[in-house]
Amino acid sequence: ARFAAGVTPEAPYPPYSKRNRQEGTVVVEFAVDGGGRVTAVFVKTPCRWPLLNQTAVRTVYGWSFPPGPFMTLEVPIIFKIQ
Repeated sequence: ARFAAGVTPEAPYPPYSKRNRQEGTVVVEFAVDGGGRVTAVFVKTPCRWPLLNQTAVRTVYGWSFPPGPFMTLEVPIIFKIQ
């Protein structure tokens, strides 16, 4: 429920990756403190494209959640050209 109430914008597709048709799924694990701030993010399962892995981490650091107990979550960030 707390995750659903969070502000979790979609990861922007890096123009270089889009131009070069790089797609993949990056599984990230992250920690959220009591104030709802993301305090740590790491790539648990990378995709083959380093730029997409970096973008996923940067995106999750920008997410925020309602205050509550410390939590860790794991989510896939999917980069798929439409």
